[in-house]
Amino acid sequence: MKKETEIGTLELVLGEYGGDFIGKKCIHLFSQDYEIQVRFNVYDEGEEGLTEEMVKAAKACLDMFTGSTDNIEAKIKEYYEMEVAPISEEGDEDIENSVSRLARMMRPKELYVTSFKAGLYFECDWDDEKGFGIRLDRKGNIIKMGTGGVVY
Repeated sequence: MKKETEIGTLELVLGEYGGDFIGKKCIHLFSQDYEIQVRFNVYDEGEEGLTEEMVKAAKACLDMFTGSTDNIEAKIKEYYEMEVAPISEEGDEDIENSVSRLARMMRPKELYVTSFKAGLYFECDWDDEKGFGIRLDRKGNIIKMGTGGVVY
């Protein structure tokens, strides 16, 4: 089943634990364009589980990556400098904490939206198992950053 929304066409994909509406969007970060998956978890509610509020929340989050991304890039850099760089392995002293370096170290992959939360998941070189995540409120403001688990 496909559904047209404010952010584009979404397709309902059913799985063992319910369903997700999934689409693709482009975002801009680190002076690059990335295609990410946008996934709305609707559990077992099907089409009725995708609410207008969820789509509006996703749009607000996506809008953060359409204009200037200096603010979010600065917050990611600050997180990296505070949480990752101090515990980097010996031999990593040459890690440069610039935005261009972060662009090479992380890749946005998915915007995940449920009826009560949203978050952007990244693959990253410093934690290839858990990744990196940014938890967002319904207006697209950053609530928390951490491992990819903060998104889900």
